[in-house]
Amino acid sequence: MRLKATPGTSRTAVGAVTDGAVLKVQVTAPPEDGKANAAILKALAKAWRKTVHVAGNADDLMQHFKDWMERHHA
Repeated sequence: MRLKATPGTSRTAVGAVTDGAVLKVQVTAPPEDGKANAAILKALAKAWRKTVHVAGNADDLMQHFKDWMERHHA
């Protein structure tokens, strides 16, 4: 699924799918240090009432996760 993410907005919202099958997601979090990305995942999980699955190379994803954990939970 393709997302059109807009960080730093006045409210968090998951919008409708636009022409071209792009889902609009707005978050109040700023686009720094992964804050907006974390807010987008949280917003999608809440809106869909499901766990959000992220696909990709397992080694790369694990490294990104470890880096994020160090920055946000140190």
